[in-house]
Amino acid sequence: MGTGADQAIEEAFAEMERVNGLLNNYDPQSEVSAINRHAGDGPVTVSRETMEALRLAVQYGDITGGRLDITIGPLLRLWGFGKGRCGARREEPDRTEIKKAQSLVDYHALELAKHRTWYGSIKRSARLSMKEMWIDVGLFSKGYVADKLSRF
Repeated sequence: MGTGADQAIEEAFAEMERVNGLLNNYDPQSEVSAINRHAGDGPVTVSRETMEALRLAVQYGDITGGRLDITIGPLLRLWGFGKGRCGARREEPDRTEIKKAQSLVDYHALELAKHRTWYGSIKRSARLSMKEMWIDVGLFSKGYVADKLSRF
């Protein structure tokens, strides 16, 4: 390995850990988890970077015609996928459950706002418009982190 390779590897892992701390919907301390907990309620203040990541996720949702939708959480949970779960639930959910979960999947219902406060700082917030909505950034966050690491 070249000069500084060990340090670069350490910095890359530290960056992955830092971004994961913001976006990991399974970490109750993350900003995305806070947004999920407050779904249907008021907005949650988020960092500049979380706002950037969420805006990009919405942009990719638009680019893919909604095929990449970070609000897929209700369907993933319904089918039994999640932290500590390696597969789908045993029986298929009934149509009513599926329709309800589908009604909660809409990345357009993720409200992102940025405004200047009266004292000049910028406040960023995110809000899921309906209770029981759930952001799962698993697919998106891996690419987001990889893109950030490519800048090292």
